[in-house]
Amino acid sequence: MQAGHYFHTITGSCGRWFLQKFYRLADILGFLVVCFKTTLRYRHTGQRLVARTFIQQIYFTGVQSLELICLIALLVGGLVIIQG
Repeated sequence: MQAGHYFHTITGSCGRWFLQKFYRLADILGFLVVCFKTTLRYRHTGQRLVARTFIQQIYFTGVQSLELICLIALLVGGLVIIQG
């Protein structure tokens, strides 16, 4: 192997490494720019969607899980009575 070929291989691999890091950073920054543009363009639609999702989550955690909570409370209460 010649010294020039070795130098060419080393610089080529360093260049590829740098370009991969640069392209990765450019992709991330481009994605963030698109996210911000979309957020600004559809901010009112997003607020309605967040409010609707928030209400659905409250309904799901507060009302639909009531049966499970009552069952667990009944079992724990029964265990306390049995042991007491």
